[in-house]
Amino acid sequence: MPASDDYHCLCDDLAAEHAALDAIVAPLSESQWSMLTPAEGWTIRDTIVHLALATVRMWWTRSACNVPTRPA
Repeated sequence: MPASDDYHCLCDDLAAEHAALDAIVAPLSESQWSMLTPAEGWTIRDTIVHLALATVRMWWTRSACNVPTRPA
């Protein structure tokens, strides 16, 4: 499999994981967002913000390095 196919499969997998996670956290109440997770000291909100910032950083880095994005 060419490297570009691996890359596109990875992007598809990440999109599916984001959708699955969104389905889990979207219905949470405000108090549930403040619940602690198994990661000591981290709430659900903390964890989701961490994941969101990592995603933003990844896309920013890709654009800064002129890495082509996958067409829609």
